[in-house]
Amino acid sequence: MKPLLTGRLVETLEEPARMRSVTDLKLGRKVVAVALNDGSWGLAYRFSRTAGGEEPYSLEPMALIGKNAAELVSWLTLENTLKRSIGLAAANAIASQLIQTAVCSNCAMRPFNITASDIISAIDWRPDEQAAMIGYFEPIVEKIGKLCALSIYELDTSMAPGLLNSAEAPRGLKHADIALISSTTIINNTIDRLLEAAGSCREVAMLGPSTPLVPGAFAGTPVTLLSGVWNVNLNDLSMIDDDCSMRQLIPFLKKVNIRLN
Repeated sequence: MKPLLTGRLVETLEEPARMRSVTDLKLGRKVVAVALNDGSWGLAYRFSRTAGGEEPYSLEPMALIGKNAAELVSWLTLENTLKRSIGLAAANAIASQLIQTAVCSNCAMRPFNITASDIISAIDWRPDEQAAMIGYFEPIVEKIGKLCALSIYELDTSMAPGLLNSAEAPRGLKHADIALISSTTIINNTIDRLLEAAGSCREVAMLGPSTPLVPGAFAGTPVTLLSGVWNVNLNDLSMIDDDCSMRQLIPFLKKVNIRLN
């Protein structure tokens, strides 16, 4: 049996995580953010209890200050979705710092190809092909719809007309050429089933600010592209309050793509 993706993330980041500790943590209604003592920070989506089934859990953010980052990253393997969001945010903080260090040292993330661009320019779109989007990414839907046929699978089908129920996503992926999978599926623990269904897709992209830019964790999976973000000019987490959304943080982020194969 193949190891679960969350376990691979924990294993890949274990060593650098042990060298870092938590300096700040923000728990908004839609966003979780973790800052570490090396100056890095990472984001992850937070599901509402109605949309994503977050289990009731009481957590005092200040109690996590000073914790070793490895402890938080290990939460990726737990069942509680809030803890998984916190674990993914911690993982993203570590990955962001590692990648920026690699780029600044001109190693170019070899053997991986990293570019500062959005998903539209990172994929060879073909008009006769079918794309399946898991999670509704409104800003890019219209652009992709002009490039190829597009089906969108979402937990909350009321977000826009024509959305398909996420329960149908595995079947849709089996007939798609391009899979665009929201990295929030790591949080709600549906990612492994979706990657299995996407095994025959020409392109499989992990998409969104929650995407862990950790190429090694995706070795042996059908994933061909990691499309995420890193921080460019946010020095602390003070602007992340209860009502903050991922879209509000976009001006502080740079979209990047890592081509795996």
